[in-house]
Amino acid sequence: MSRMPTFEEYFAGGLLANAPAWLTMASASYLLQIKMIGEMITEIFIAASYLLGAMLGGYLVARIAYRDYRRVGLEVGVASFFINIIFTALFGGIPIRITMESFVAQILGGMVGGFIAEKKYSKITS
Repeated sequence: MSRMPTFEEYFAGGLLANAPAWLTMASASYLLQIKMIGEMITEIFIAASYLLGAMLGGYLVARIAYRDYRRVGLEVGVASFFINIIFTALFGGIPIRITMESFVAQILGGMVGGFIAEKKYSKITS
């Protein structure tokens, strides 16, 4: 049975894409506060966790689709960014530089996740 992902699956992928970054932010901010790591290392960890989380979310949602894997991955990346904006606005916000880094990382991560799903599953469904 071939189908495209539903809204709930996009939403779940967006939440999953943000989870590693939120955990990284919580632990890295503590480590930054007690001076175990520097600010630049903290930003690198946060951006990398956004990228990896969006790759995972984009891949898991795109593998459900029977076509347009990269577009589905991109949509998961955009959804994860909007979910991130909503949650960070509720909890006090983050600096604009980290917001822009997260935007780029989530879009790229979603697209890479969709690309990986396309490489793995397009030959199976063809």
